Amino acid sequence: SPSHDKSLRKGGILPGQMVEVEALRHPPQNQRPTNQKKKSGRGRSAGPNIMILGDYAETHTRNQMDLLHSIADRIPSGAVMVARPHPACPIRPEDYPNLSFSVSPRPLGRLLAWADLVYASPTTSAALDAFSCGIPLVIPLATPGLNLSPLKGIHEKIFTSGPDELARAFSKAASKKMD
Repeated sequence: SPSHDKSLRKGGILPGQMVEVEALRHPPQNQRPTNQKKKSGRGRSAGPNIMILGDYAETHTRNQMDLLHSIADRIPSGAVMVARPHPACPIRPEDYPNLSFSVSPRPLGRLLAWADLVYASPTTSAALDAFSCGIPLVIPLATPGLNLSPLKGIHEKIFTSGPDELARAFSKAASKKMD
């Protein structure tokens, strides 16, 4: 796209060094989420559909899931959560007894088309896929620590730094779904 070309040129890449490629991880255009109101019905939950994107690093995934576990009693009623762990770092529901979620091996594109909100690990590149599809995204920041997110500096409002901010983000997603 022209905006990406401009960014690459600013970074010192010459036009002859650029090659247009297909983004294979993104869902097809006709499956991308829209801002239209979704009706509850077959295959849709009353609360928000929350996709959990894990990380390759156990530390990041554990911190992410521990934060989510700490707000288990504040997750909106009717929410359906599905985890998509990184293949190198499983997320097991039995490790988080107060959370109700399933684990899915489905392709990322299909899960993004389903999700109302994505809760992503701080370093997963899959967060870029959710962001590019326009899906509300929440990324917990490790404290203390560096922000290693691929979205750092692009959209700072997606980062949360504690349980209260995370619970507010989930509530906001639930209220948007009810509109």
